[in-house]
Amino acid sequence: MFGRKTKFFFLWEDIEDIQAIPPSLSTWSPSLAITLHRGRGMDAKHGAKSVESGKLKFSLQSFASFSVANRTIMALWKARSLSSESKVQIAEEQSQNNTLQSEDSGIFVGVDDSKSLQMSEVFSSTISANMNSLLEVFEGGSLEMKVMEKVGCLKYSATQWESDKPDEYQRQIHYKFSRKLSPVGGEVTGTQLKSPMPNKKGWIIEEVMELQGVLLGDFFTLHIKYQIEDLAPKQKACSVQVYLGIEWSKTTRHQKRIEKNVLSSSSARLKEMFSLASKQLSHTR
Repeated sequence: MFGRKTKFFFLWEDIEDIQAIPPSLSTWSPSLAITLHRGRGMDAKHGAKSVESGKLKFSLQSFASFSVANRTIMALWKARSLSSESKVQIAEEQSQNNTLQSEDSGIFVGVDDSKSLQMSEVFSSTISANMNSLLEVFEGGSLEMKVMEKVGCLKYSATQWESDKPDEYQRQIHYKFSRKLSPVGGEVTGTQLKSPMPNKKGWIIEEVMELQGVLLGDFFTLHIKYQIEDLAPKQKACSVQVYLGIEWSKTTRHQKRIEKNVLSSSSARLKEMFSLASKQLSHTR
């Protein structure tokens, strides 16, 4: 893109560790951190992000599909003792959108093959604050940080809104679950898209959440849709509607139980989030 190409090579056998790094304010997108064994792969030093104790560290990002790239790279690394032909076959199988057997004997379903997402309304309320004030919950400022911390989203971070199209903005969020939200921990990487409502009196914020470190978290993504609309200006109030849905990429016999637990805990978190935001805004008036 910028007229400069960096090309380097190292062996699968040279890799000591691979970790998926969630997006942050500085990286904007998820990345893969690859560490080589001490003294290995020195021909690729010019492509390394850093060198620590003789170990080259690489940071790879900007994948067309991070989840597919992550699965493929991890599968090939774990199969590094196999023949080259076997590795190529694994890569092809990981990248295809047709069926793949999972660890839970489920089936991987490509995005194009997924059924239409069913969204359920989980929260609807009129809040005594004007729309612009309430939207501060999505602006990365002190109100958002305070509210998200209180509902159990630890180490919460959000990037700035960026616009690629007129009246359409996108940002990334990341946080870890407190034990209040998940007894076993876990974390969330999310993408939010903000656009005006058709009547131009409010905003729609759509969020896609990927869960890591939770039961079968790689089997599904959680979708949230916020609709925030300003009421008559003299009322100094706005209406809020929130919808939830789960999109499954693999089938599992635990699907109904997971849907019930995820939707229940997410609904409770969202209700608490807007309740806290309303209280915080009433204190500042």
